[in-house]
Amino acid sequence: MMCIAAMRNMTAAIKGRNALEAAGIRCTIVSLEPTLTKRGCAYGLSFACAYLEKAKSVLSSRRINYGEILGGS
Repeated sequence: MMCIAAMRNMTAAIKGRNALEAAGIRCTIVSLEPTLTKRGCAYGLSFACAYLEKAKSVLSSRRINYGEILGGS
């Protein structure tokens, strides 16, 4: 199962991708329909939900803001 961390813009998505990949989490930048998120985020980082907690930890420690997580619980 794949999770998507919604990002506000492409710059945040690129920074997030670099941080996750440096931590060993393979991810891809994806386009989101802005109506899918509460904040209208247009980009997201798609990664395996098995890495959800680690991904949130990495993004938080690098101070990379993300909106909601789609597909995770």
